[in-house]
Amino acid sequence: MQRFTSQVALDNNKANKTPPLVPPPDGVIKVNFDATFKTKTCQGASGVVLCNAQGQVVAAKCKQHGSIPDALTAEAYAYRDAMLMIKDLGLSKVVVEMDCQELVAPCNSRTSSMCVIIQVLNQIQDLSQQCTHFVLAHVRREANMAAHYTTKFALLSSFECMWLHDIPNFLS
Repeated sequence: MQRFTSQVALDNNKANKTPPLVPPPDGVIKVNFDATFKTKTCQGASGVVLCNAQGQVVAAKCKQHGSIPDALTAEAYAYRDAMLMIKDLGLSKVVVEMDCQELVAPCNSRTSSMCVIIQVLNQIQDLSQQCTHFVLAHVRREANMAAHYTTKFALLSSFECMWLHDIPNFLS
């Protein structure tokens, strides 16, 4: 963990702590996700961070994805990972935030002509219908840094990680 925190500090040119998340309304969980993509290796990674109404990170997840054709597909996979985490934790009231503007429009319109990711978007739509309160929003990169750092951690690890009670230092 220490090596990762140092790398985050270098990338951010600021403190090695994640900027505070803006909390969601009472009774709602905020879910931020992000993805990264390496063109040379066609490797992607996703990071998901859940925040409660008190602004505390309550869960996080990171995962590598192999054989990804492009960055937009990596973002779609990260979105699906977020939705699967929402389902697995039994959450029904969520606000989902992402910093990929190219993915917001097709997801909010519920239609897409992007054949590469249409199957993933259909899975996401099915998963979102299980929520009683579901909002999808675009946020600036600065508001999505916790998910961004979690994604970077995924690239450094060779396995999927999920934290429910013991949140890693780079998210505190």
